[in-house]
Amino acid sequence: MRILFICNSFGKGWAATAHLATELAEGLVERGYEVEVWARGGSREHMVESCGRRIAVYGDNRKGSCGPKNRVLSELRLLWNFCLRALGTSSHFDSVVCMDSPRFASMAAGILKRKTGAKTLAWVMDLAFEQVVQRSGRSLVCLAAMGLTMLQIWTLSKMDRVITLGDCMASLLKKRGLHENKITVIGTWAEDHWASLSVNIHAARKRFNLHGGFIIMYAGFAADWHDFDSICEAISETEDDSRFQWVFAGSGPGIDKIRELSAVSNWPNVVILDRVDRSDLPSFLSCADLHLVSLRSSMLGTCVPSKLYPLMALSKPAVFVGPAECQTARDLVNAGAGEVVADSHELVEVIYRLAADSAKLKELGENANRAFRQKHCANVAITQWYETLMG
Repeated sequence: MRILFICNSFGKGWAATAHLATELAEGLVERGYEVEVWARGGSREHMVESCGRRIAVYGDNRKGSCGPKNRVLSELRLLWNFCLRALGTSSHFDSVVCMDSPRFASMAAGILKRKTGAKTLAWVMDLAFEQVVQRSGRSLVCLAAMGLTMLQIWTLSKMDRVITLGDCMASLLKKRGLHENKITVIGTWAEDHWASLSVNIHAARKRFNLHGGFIIMYAGFAADWHDFDSICEAISETEDDSRFQWVFAGSGPGIDKIRELSAVSNWPNVVILDRVDRSDLPSFLSCADLHLVSLRSSMLGTCVPSKLYPLMALSKPAVFVGPAECQTARDLVNAGAGEVVADSHELVEVIYRLAADSAKLKELGENANRAFRQKHCANVAITQWYETLMG
């Protein structure tokens, strides 16, 4: 069987979507599929080391790039080129998997479906236009975003399957008019071998210059849709307690807010670092006693934070700051790997309680690792994809 991936970027780097697409493609190649990729950039192939086969990657090398400063026009140009490639290709694909960046990549998949009868699967990782609707209030921007949301739902309705990351996202898509028979829920994952890694935490803390007694960490991109208001309030409530060290590594508006408030308030227990290279992530993440994952309640269903699953692999407990209905919160609670809180006061209460109970922290970490191996590792998720493609 021959499968085509249509996506913004491909390869194992910082971008989570590109990394997941690459791991899925590798997993399918290992199961005997032939995989081709259309993506941005000039890479021509990707080696699957475990089986010695290569994935052909065709980058978008056409002249006239709009450049990184104009993201909207850049995405439109990429979409246009994908559609032109779909119209002009003589290749036959049994299945086409299109990701939701660039937006409306399902249009290119639809062209291939009409030309060759290929099975089409849209992989929805976030609903960006819905996020704009939730953030914009009553405005022309909100109306435009609502219109684009309806257009996106219409294009998704033409796909054979729509893969979402969680039940909360599936519910929102159904609310917007997508038929439930179209939707399959397959969550994100972390690499299987992370569950067996042994990290010297003392050495790791020394390496990253982290010397707090009880380390609370947020690592990764911190967007507008993550709840950093509650996190900032919790830092303020604990700023005089020298037992705690709050560590933030990554980028985005949330971490920018932490940096600004820390400078103004002179928080003594806050450490802010740049993003950590992916190869160093297991040791860095292992430095923390407790991790934070967050989502604003208004963003429920528009995305599903994926930061939890690498933490589960590393046996790290977490606190989810946000709505209990989110798939990430459900997975955390079902695994017995941490707690869900609604505001800063609940967050502070959990931190104090767990900081005083090392046995409970160990139990949560063990539960996390067990659940990861059973439900959230790459092998489980890629097997679900395999069954969906075969169905």
